Amino acid sequence: MRNLIYTTLIILIVVIVSCSNGEPAVLFSDSINANTVINESGNMRFTGEPSFDSDGSCMLRADTSAVFSLFTVHNIDVENTAIVYSAMVRTEDLKGRCYLEMWCFFPGRGRYFSRGLDNALTGNNDWTKMSTPFFLKEGENPDSIHLNIVTQGSGTVYIDNIILKMI
Repeated sequence: MRNLIYTTLIILIVVIVSCSNGEPAVLFSDSINANTVINESGNMRFTGEPSFDSDGSCMLRADTSAVFSLFTVHNIDVENTAIVYSAMVRTEDLKGRCYLEMWCFFPGRGRYFSRGLDNALTGNNDWTKMSTPFFLKEGENPDSIHLNIVTQGSGTVYIDNIILKMI
């Protein structure tokens, strides 16, 4: 019984200390502006308007289903926690749907994904916050994390204010 009480107190202290500032730890963020390095192609480019934060956004044009690779995050040290990839997304004439996708690569163990299918967008939408979580167990520390947006069908998608955080 005493061990259970001590264990519970230790867990409570760890939770209080880790949440003491009230803000999740940001592992990566990019507000998409003129200084953002985007792998521009005919279907993916920086645009000044529309923009969620008035600094610009990344415009994605899909003729068919496509995966747009936005960023790869390296050199993070996380395990036994949840990480959340979120972004502001706007759609125009999207036939089909779009959602956020996060791939975590683990040395010697392979790659695993999380997809935000539960909050996918279709049609015309003003700026909407989208997110997808990934739950890491103890000893699971990804070597790299790839942040994508997936379109299933044709249309235009804008993405802005990309954040990867630990909660």
